[in-house]
Amino acid sequence: MAGPGQAQPGKETQEGSAAARYRRLDLFARELPEQQATTMAQLARSLTAAAHSEDDKARLIFAWLAYHIAYDTDYLRGSRGQSYSPKEVLRTRRSICQGYADLFTTLARLMQVPAHTVSGYARTSAADALPSEPNHAWNVYLANGKWHLADPTWAAGAVGADFRFIPAFNPLWFDTTPAAFVFSHVPQDSTRQLLKPCVKAEQVYRWPFIEHELLSRGVSGAALLRALGRSRQADAGGLPACFPSPFEAQIEQVPLRAELEPRRAVVFRFSVPEDTEIAIENGGRTQVLQASGAFREGTLRPEPGPLKVLLWSRKDSYWRYSLLQYQVAPVLPLRELRRRFPDPDNVAYMVRQRAQWPSVAVTQVN
Repeated sequence: MAGPGQAQPGKETQEGSAAARYRRLDLFARELPEQQATTMAQLARSLTAAAHSEDDKARLIFAWLAYHIAYDTDYLRGSRGQSYSPKEVLRTRRSICQGYADLFTTLARLMQVPAHTVSGYARTSAADALPSEPNHAWNVYLANGKWHLADPTWAAGAVGADFRFIPAFNPLWFDTTPAAFVFSHVPQDSTRQLLKPCVKAEQVYRWPFIEHELLSRGVSGAALLRALGRSRQADAGGLPACFPSPFEAQIEQVPLRAELEPRRAVVFRFSVPEDTEIAIENGGRTQVLQASGAFREGTLRPEPGPLKVLLWSRKDSYWRYSLLQYQVAPVLPLRELRRRFPDPDNVAYMVRQRAQWPSVAVTQVN
């Protein structure tokens, strides 16, 4: 199984409130004493005590599973030494995706939150082909009259090359938008995509692989779906590479293509903390993005060669981290430019989807 634009007035305040609420719930779930989680009923009562809504309950279950259940790496070695029923997972604190998802479903129903376990196909790299059989399990749950998506397995951490489980809470996979979720999770039952119209699994596996780091940096899944749904936007090398870094930069607007047209103006816009610098390195020059309202932004006419978005602390400019990387095409004849860039009057952009989770860069369990 597979393991783990300009903001509207008041928008940041609402998001900040939701993020703060989730942090409180996550802390409660993480610090819940073990003696309050010995049985399913006891754990459900303990988590319910901290909840004020269905969304709170779902978040508490999600966080508790991610913090307290380790991925069973023996399964990856070909040794399955236990049952992954909800009762056994609670007892052993070890599981694979099916056990995480089934325990989420069981706890949610005990806490009066409708939920289901979903089976389907997980895409974890560009090299993945569509499996012949489902290879992953996750959840849908009902809150505030609407169905939502969650994957507590991928939220729990990662498995290293030595088959050692590395705990690392990743809230990206809670209440993930359906448009973002479908790039890595394709359910057998297409209605569980929560998308209209549904996307076929074969189509998802033909698209360029979407780095999860892009999604955790706030890129809109809906914008990606619109762009990649048009085949002409899915060529030219796919999407820009996105790298983990210790900085909390959020993408507001960046070019969609991995390969950019030389000397054609493009806009970069980010949200970064005040003590962080962000710049574009291209053609032997570094352009620091300037403050524009709540954002840092700049317009660039790129020169042929690599283009990098760099981050560093104002207190220490020696260590610089790559956030995004593009390739700018050579200067070509007009006919060739039109062939490679069929929309010369429009630049496709990835635009941030305002999210309710902090920026986290963690590799999911494989």
